[in-house]
Amino acid sequence: MVEEHLSLAKKILGDDVRVISSLHGGMMNEAYILECQKGKFVFYIPTKQANEMVDRTLEKETQDIAEEIGVTRETIYFDTKSGIKISKYIEGDSLNHVNEFDPNKVAELLFKLHSSKKKAKVNYNPFKKVEAYRQEALKYEPELNITFEDIYDMVKHHEDELMANELVLCHNDSQRSNIIVDKNNNYWLIDYEFAMNNDPIYDIAAFGNDDVEDGLAVLKEYEKLTKVEDGFNRYCLWRMLISLQWYLVALIKHYRGEGKVHNIDFLTVAEFFLTIALKAQVKYITQ
Repeated sequence: MVEEHLSLAKKILGDDVRVISSLHGGMMNEAYILECQKGKFVFYIPTKQANEMVDRTLEKETQDIAEEIGVTRETIYFDTKSGIKISKYIEGDSLNHVNEFDPNKVAELLFKLHSSKKKAKVNYNPFKKVEAYRQEALKYEPELNITFEDIYDMVKHHEDELMANELVLCHNDSQRSNIIVDKNNNYWLIDYEFAMNNDPIYDIAAFGNDDVEDGLAVLKEYEKLTKVEDGFNRYCLWRMLISLQWYLVALIKHYRGEGKVHNIDFLTVAEFFLTIALKAQVKYITQ
């Protein structure tokens, strides 16, 4: 896909720009490292489904706020119509490519965003988003996995109390792949496609995307920075809902045939997230 967009990159960065390698862009983007005389950059090309899901104008507004706060890298090109972005490359690794991370640094990074007193123009409603995905998935599977429905019913029972928490500017997809540790051991939060106002504990739960324990380690450090009411329960419930969200997204991508395009077994991805939802449920029940 990058070849058809490379002329745009050359127009912005210069004719000497070349593709160094691809990056794992998650389920929403294809991403590539570019190099030219001006330096190294990351070139994001969104999937069709991503553009259906993301308000690019809002994304740019929150990206600009994050740059002002100093928690993310500079984006030098952002087309709100296509969703294509070019950002400065940070020499380092995303946390999903390192064996160990510093939970205190993750907590401090998220707290810096949450405590900035900056707000997005829109509040994030995780339940509305998951229900929209659920309705789409039901078009392909008239009866969804019973485990999914059981966990979903449990979390829905707590919807009012979860949505009653104070809202701050949140990233809403702060998983390990969206946090970069640079060569000086500084942490940076990238990709603001879903950034809106939300319960700050949602961001900590999102960090536990690969492992429930990762987010709990960050929660422990976050609670040292600010007073948190009922943090463990909020974490587990949000973790369940986020896992169910990505379960549905993966399921939809499978039925849309995107697995063949991106060479990803989205059914396996869906099962992985259902397993994470179960682990969070067990934590919640057996606390």
